[in-house]
Amino acid sequence: MDLVVLAGAVVLGVLVSPALLRLVVRVPAMATVGYVSEEDATISPAVRERAVRVLTPLLFAVVALRFGSSAVVVPFLFLTATLLVVSLIDLEHYRIPDRIVFPALGVSVGLITFVTLAGGYDTAHLRAAVVGSIGYFLLLLVPHLIYPKGMGFGDVKLALLMGLYLGWLYADPFQAVALVMWALVVGSLLGVAAGVLFAVVRGRRAEFPFGPALALGCLVVVLFSSTFAA
Repeated sequence: MDLVVLAGAVVLGVLVSPALLRLVVRVPAMATVGYVSEEDATISPAVRERAVRVLTPLLFAVVALRFGSSAVVVPFLFLTATLLVVSLIDLEHYRIPDRIVFPALGVSVGLITFVTLAGGYDTAHLRAAVVGSIGYFLLLLVPHLIYPKGMGFGDVKLALLMGLYLGWLYADPFQAVALVMWALVVGSLLGVAAGVLFAVVRGRRAEFPFGPALALGCLVVVLFSSTFAA
């Protein structure tokens, strides 16, 4: 692992963290309904800021360790930043904003297409990315239609983004589906654990956001994809 790449990822994380923090604060503020006000926030501004400033370079370093100096690292750093932002917003507001998910999806399609073609990778990776994106979307759409309160549509839309990257890792569509399934399993287990912890802390059964668990499940599978795809 090139230490220059690792150090660069950490520095980049430090530099972009203020921009990510602005998104976490300002995107909910732009909405007219459905988001709590800053005065009613359950996470203090100081805690929110520390979380962004610490987690961004830390997660960037982990992604750099996984992908090294390959150009592939750039799209996955973008994915990591996006998942961090939507997770923090979901924890605070129980919503995953379209203002972040859809632009991020558009940028991601451009990024992975450019890296695939410019890097000389098999274009089958792009087909697998589409399979992963659609597959994850459909997997979460079904429980949303059955029980909307249990699976919000924001999670379903976020699955388009996560599935795109999970599928892109391999050229085989079957491996794309396998990684999507693993991400869902890991995310669900993390979500259940978080729900139990949340209920214990609150002393009663309460709603909890599922998006952060799905996001973390996606990152875990990305980082250890060779193990899950074996």
